[in-house]
Amino acid sequence: MKNKLNITLLCLSFLILIVDANSQNMVGFSKADVQKQMTSNFSKFSPSSFGISTNMNTLKYIDSKNDRTLIFYFDKSEKCEYSKMIEDMESFDARIKEFNGKYKTNGNLKWIDVKNGKNYNVRIEKEEYIFNVITSN
Repeated sequence: MKNKLNITLLCLSFLILIVDANSQNMVGFSKADVQKQMTSNFSKFSPSSFGISTNMNTLKYIDSKNDRTLIFYFDKSEKCEYSKMIEDMESFDARIKEFNGKYKTNGNLKWIDVKNGKNYNVRIEKEEYIFNVITSN
């Protein structure tokens, strides 16, 4: 019985990590903290500077196996203002289902993510072949 409980807890912890890895809400984090988090907790994502404007204060990460791109946008004080996850349309329905179960709905393709007592806006912008998940204050 105790062994089953340990296995169940381990599985639940793993599932929580998977779901958390999909959201990457680091709004308000410093640039250095985002880099640390991405390096230590999101090993599927590799840093990339390809296609990023030198005029913008950003960090870009690519998950080539799952065809996802994650871009963090920073203000002048190097705090993350918002992030954008770019995904292939084949993940769209799964992401909607995930967000409907995880966040409070706030309109069409919009949700509220509550972390540490603070509300964050999560929205999806659909394009022809991709969609963007944007997380902001």
